[in-house]
Amino acid sequence: MVASGKASAPEAPVSITDARKMASGISTQSWQGRWNEDNKGRYNYEFIPVVSTRIVWPNKRDTAIPYCRILLHDTMLNKDSYRTRTSDTSMCECGAEEEIHILLHCDKYNQAREHLSDTQDEKILRQDIKKCR
Repeated sequence: MVASGKASAPEAPVSITDARKMASGISTQSWQGRWNEDNKGRYNYEFIPVVSTRIVWPNKRDTAIPYCRILLHDTMLNKDSYRTRTSDTSMCECGAEEEIHILLHCDKYNQAREHLSDTQDEKILRQDIKKCR
């Protein structure tokens, strides 16, 4: 090859696998740059800021559906229902209605949270007991 008037040794050929990896890396970097700078999709960006993130879907359907609905911004919360004109207000009875509010703070769901916490504590305790045996 001739580079700037000087002869140079030919470069080693690139394998198809290496070419695919390079193309994938370039496209992922480009996609990530657009994802970081765009003003669309900011709701999902909060959950998935890195475009190459692999989403682990729950195995149980009754868990996977709400998870998916949160990502699609299509929950049964007043906030989403108001946006689709199926609710008169976007507010929870006790304040602003966001997923975090409902899952962690809303007084309406204290009992459900306590039950979930107890169930999780039991599972963790059982796992710890099994490890000790």
